[in-house]
Amino acid sequence: PEKYFAWTAFYSRMNEWMSVENDWVIDYEYYDATESTEFKDIIDNTIIDIQLVFAGQDEIPLAVKVIFDNDFVLSTPIIDGNTIETLRFNKQNNIEALSHFGKIEFKSLKKL
Repeated sequence: PEKYFAWTAFYSRMNEWMSVENDWVIDYEYYDATESTEFKDIIDNTIIDIQLVFAGQDEIPLAVKVIFDNDFVLSTPIIDGNTIETLRFNKQNNIEALSHFGKIEFKSLKKL
């Protein structure tokens, strides 16, 4: 991206975003997290597997999990669009929320 913010600005900008009026238009923002402790086991590490996350009998994946040696990135839908969580960042346990649709299954792309 041409414009990005330092990772140190992330939490204050998100707090600002959370307090705005509902009709405020939010654009994409990019953050340089290469020096963050939250992503230290992801940045410059090898992807071990990618899993699609299914719930119930649904044949369409509801989430994607990218697995590293010591961490993961879980991308899940939320009311505002999409969010990610890792072992150290934004731990919302969104998989539990998806379990309301049925039994959760992780399917490795290696085996599909």
